[in-house]
Amino acid sequence: MAVPVPRAVYSQARENLLRAVPPHLVCSLLCHGKECRYEGPQGWSPQQQAIRGVFSAWVTDDILAMARPTSLSIRSYQLIEQFKALNVKSLINLQLAGEHAHCGGALEQDSGFSYQPQLFMDNNIYFFNFGMPDFGVASLLRILDGVKVMAFALEQGKLAVHCHAGLGRTGVLVACYLVYAAWLSPSEAVHFVRLRRPMSIQTSSQINLVFEFGRLVTSHRAVYTRDGQPITLQQHLDHQRQLLHGYEARHLKYLPKPVDFLCRRLLSLSLGRESCAVVRTEIRRAVADRRLAKQVWETLNARVGSRHTPPWAWQPVTVVLPNTTTQGQALPNTNTNSTIGGDSLSELELEDWISERPCSALTLVTLTTPTQTETHLSNLAANEPIRRQVSGMSLLESVAMAMAAGPALEEELLGKVHLWQARLSEEQGAWGWLATETDPRVLSALLWSWLEHLKEPVLRSEDVVLLLSKPTAGQSLWELEKCRDETLSCVLETLSKLSGLTSALEEAILHRLLRAVTQCGDDDLAGLCDVKERLKVIVREHRSHYLFPRGLVKTATLTTITSCVNNT
Repeated sequence: MAVPVPRAVYSQARENLLRAVPPHLVCSLLCHGKECRYEGPQGWSPQQQAIRGVFSAWVTDDILAMARPTSLSIRSYQLIEQFKALNVKSLINLQLAGEHAHCGGALEQDSGFSYQPQLFMDNNIYFFNFGMPDFGVASLLRILDGVKVMAFALEQGKLAVHCHAGLGRTGVLVACYLVYAAWLSPSEAVHFVRLRRPMSIQTSSQINLVFEFGRLVTSHRAVYTRDGQPITLQQHLDHQRQLLHGYEARHLKYLPKPVDFLCRRLLSLSLGRESCAVVRTEIRRAVADRRLAKQVWETLNARVGSRHTPPWAWQPVTVVLPNTTTQGQALPNTNTNSTIGGDSLSELELEDWISERPCSALTLVTLTTPTQTETHLSNLAANEPIRRQVSGMSLLESVAMAMAAGPALEEELLGKVHLWQARLSEEQGAWGWLATETDPRVLSALLWSWLEHLKEPVLRSEDVVLLLSKPTAGQSLWELEKCRDETLSCVLETLSKLSGLTSALEEAILHRLLRAVTQCGDDDLAGLCDVKERLKVIVREHRSHYLFPRGLVKTATLTTITSCVNNT
């Protein structure tokens, strides 16, 4: 049974009346004026005071919804100390300055609020203000900004959100965050917030805002084109810019996330590492969001009567682990406890065992429960060394061969690629789950297919002219639009770091890249030999810039050591 569509707490007539009544009457009639019931603990049971002295409740394990604190309650109930003890690192205020001036004591003159925000900031608690009208709503973009700030704040610690009573506007922002982070439907998000914080999200306009926000986020989430409606590179970046925050928003301003992530993933595999810092961040985010969604669904199933299971809840994940007999040789015997899919090995034993075997000796293992999957992803986030470069250049060559492969894929491989394409657009935390994919053929196919299915090629005919117009290769990409420059540079820089490839293999990868970014067939690519040569020069320049500074550092170190020896 699906979660029913929520109804407003206030009728439309009451909502219209509240907008028409003067503010001082609203304070007197609804909040009891100077004796405002939301200004202190009087009238609220201990169960309604997650923070002692304030009408408050934990909506999730990390998000606290609360009535507005006051200077008096901060002093009397030591709210700063309570925040620190509970690891609440951020406070979001959804009030407009000067509102509810007739409730409780007088407002602070400097801030226009019932307390001084500087007091929290002086105690290393982040403070953010996203004011919106009482019983009203804000624009979708303002709500989206608030949600992204919540995502940032929750990476630092727990978070408190308040408006006046901590019900209407607070509930809206928290519900929108759950739509954004836990991939809930608007109905599910509203019902969950109301279960944890009764009477939240009060008006029909507030409920409608949550639904509009859900439509906005859903329309912007598509990573691969769907329904036969491809988008341009710039349109994808516009959608991406709306959803990303923090480091990602700065780093990926002109660079598509699929290109950046897949290039990093391929480079990590070529170096024999399971993940890099960016991938580990995605893994941690995937695990955190999955746990949040699990908490939400357990509550909804128990309280609302819903028996709907999210499509990703029990989906098995296949990973590579050296845990079974392979090529006639078994894992060393260990007395350690059992872990995912098989015996646990010490780091030294595991590296010794892997170092004697090619990549084909690593075995596919299917994780069938959320606990197994979360444990495996947590291990990846901690960068546990479950594989490394083996058999000389075998890993590097396997990645390079995958990147050079043509567009025709085996049926089984094509099905896996299509599955990932769907999951990246429809499944919560899919970027983190993609870190479990260790087949470079799949990752390469995802990269090239993303570039090939844009509405227009990354490298258009006019871009080819610009690329060849400059006398030096290094200046060529600068003439392109910033988004085209960074997209092409990301792949070329990745190729430059695959050092040690044969010239034939490098040429094959450049041919595949050129096919993807121009969306041309092999016959048309024959006329782009000059472009390929220009790209080849750019790769060599990237490689020399990458290697030369490392040589300088090594030389400087040797010089320092030599001088120290001579001085002694």
